[in-house]
Amino acid sequence: LVGAVLSDKYKGQAGALMAAAERAGLWVLVAGPDGGRFAPSLVIEQADLDEGLARFTRAVAEFVSQAQA
Repeated sequence: LVGAVLSDKYKGQAGALMAAAERAGLWVLVAGPDGGRFAPSLVIEQADLDEGLARFTRAVAEFVSQAQA
């Protein structure tokens, strides 16, 4: 597993970020109100990792845009 914790500015909004990730076609595990976890396959191809990170980047951009609106 790889975990991440939201900064204080976005504290308590992990669910919203995970929803944005889901809309981008990713499944990210919520780890409390301030964090998320990735659980990629141990035999994942580099191209799939790159695609997943690109999708997560778009999800984060959407989340930040909505949080600032």
